[in-house]
Formats: sequence, C-alpha cells, structure tokens
Amino acid sequence: MTYDNEGRFRPQNFEDIFAKYDSGDKGGLDIWDLLRFWKGQRMVFDFFGWSATLLECGYPVRQEFHALAILSEIRSIALHNH
Repeated sequence: MTYDNEGRFRPQNFEDIFAKYDSGDKGGLDIWDLLRFWKGQRMVFDFFGWSATLLECGYPVRQEFHALAILSEIRSIALHNH
C-alpha cells in the first residue's frame, strides 16, 4: 500500500510497486502489469475494493492498449492528490 492507515503517502512503497510489477524494465506499467498488480494486491472478499482499484489503475492507461503508466506521471498524480 502506498498510503498508510492515516492517509500519509509512503514513497518507498510506491517505488516498490513499480520495481515489482514493471516486467521488462520498461520504465512504466502496461495493461498486463497493471492487471498483475491488481490481482496481487486484492483482498479476498473486498469486491468494492477490486472495482475501485481497477478503475484507479486503469485511469493512467488512458484507454490505450499499449500505453504505459509511467512512474513519474503516477507519482505526480499521487503527490498532487495528497
């Protein structure tokens, strides 16, 4: 989780997500990486959380199949919303 229970942004955890799920060191996450991330982070009976995470992670892909969710773009969104 990139935010703790009190809503504070945790940058190291954010970096760890990209390190773990960026297959091929592309410098970002493609749709398949995002789906692996989504699957790896979900809780068993949290159906609302599954849906919300899929929508949140799908936003940076911008409806393009081969687009990358670039680390710097996502970081700027996370810091801006914090």
